[in-house]
Amino acid sequence: MKILFYIPTLIGGGAERVTSILCNELSNRGHEILIATDVRRGHYPISENVKLLPLYYSNKKVKFIQRVSVIYHARKILRNVNPDIVVGVMPVFFLLARIITIGSRVPVIASDHTSFLPSKLMKFRFIRDYCYKYASAVTILTEKDYSILGDKLPQKVVIPNPLTYTVLQNYTFRDKIVLAVGRLDVWEVKGFDMLIKIWSIVTKKHKDWKLKIAGSGMKTNVDFINKMIVDNNLQDSIELIGFQKNIDEIMRISSIFAMTSRIEGFPMSLIEAMSQGCACISFRISGIIEEIITNNKNGILISDGNIEEYAVKLMDLMDNENLRINIVQNALESVSRFSSKNIIDKWESLFFNLLKK
Repeated sequence: MKILFYIPTLIGGGAERVTSILCNELSNRGHEILIATDVRRGHYPISENVKLLPLYYSNKKVKFIQRVSVIYHARKILRNVNPDIVVGVMPVFFLLARIITIGSRVPVIASDHTSFLPSKLMKFRFIRDYCYKYASAVTILTEKDYSILGDKLPQKVVIPNPLTYTVLQNYTFRDKIVLAVGRLDVWEVKGFDMLIKIWSIVTKKHKDWKLKIAGSGMKTNVDFINKMIVDNNLQDSIELIGFQKNIDEIMRISSIFAMTSRIEGFPMSLIEAMSQGCACISFRISGIIEEIITNNKNGILISDGNIEEYAVKLMDLMDNENLRINIVQNALESVSRFSSKNIIDKWESLFFNLLKK
């Protein structure tokens, strides 16, 4: 099959990394994979057999001109490639893919990477509410989203994010590090303000532990997070370590992975941390995380927004290595169901079913 992906960029967030992994694995299975994107900003590792196609040429600062240029080049790429299937990653680029395929019979998939839970933090709700119905298929991340959508979007298919790290065999000794991961530009979504409040409680009794937050962001957002850290007098125990290309190496030396997000689609960083031997703690996020973590078995779940409960349970993990070992061992067993092979099988099945129709 010849499959053409449209995505804004291939660096930065979870959707970009998932798309990179998906394209590499599909290419390894013999499919011809092409990605139309912004090639100027760098990208996650991409197989030499995957072809990257530049989508941005205009240097004009006028947004209207930029958008017209992208539509023009996206349409030109479609004509030149003549793909069997088109995948638009995230709402805006599904809309782009759907517009340029008007008059064509090529199936167009909307690949969504965020939750369908009602939230003021979610963008592009108009596209999801009114445009996804024109997709040949809509991939969503969780059974929770499937339930939320109900009879809406009958062409929806649940395909979780894939795990590509090799799952560790056993628990190994760890440093006294609590790790958090997420783009600082979306600090409110990632709940880093709550994490800092939680850490202000925890560090009073655990001064020998460090909190490391991995993730990039514009200077204004980095400065904002730093100000919160300084205002809480936590600059000696919290470190912003920026974007980490090999985050798995940091996970393997960290004792605990803490997720404080207000909303998530299907957090890759969580299953990755589980696979690398971190004891994980997270808010329930309206039940989404319960599809990954069974409370007190392979992780710890906290009532949404309950900072005091989170602090208490986090300190329990910090104080009790046997508890951490038990959680990690269960996590290493449970996380394999998200292996890249299992997830790519689901994608291939979707592609073949669409072509049969």
